[in-house]
Amino acid sequence: LNCLHRILMSAFKLSIHAGKMLAERAIKEEWLWETLENPVKAETKTDGTCHYIKSIEANQGRRLRVIVNADSRPKIVITAFFDRRLGREE
Repeated sequence: LNCLHRILMSAFKLSIHAGKMLAERAIKEEWLWETLENPVKAETKTDGTCHYIKSIEANQGRRLRVIVNADSRPKIVITAFFDRRLGREE
């Protein structure tokens, strides 16, 4: 991991569930940190979560959605998945 990813790791913590989902869904941790670092879109939801979205070129442009509990410190990554509803970036 590069230095910026290490800094992000101090601001965010992976939940046990998120760690399991990364493995189960073949999502590289590097992609998760890239999405948190530089999302193309960030959505704040009424339930207190923030959704970070980014197209992952190394995975055919599929859009990764990372859901974070933004109210906790450090912020807790709840889950991550490739969002089929958003399609792929061409």
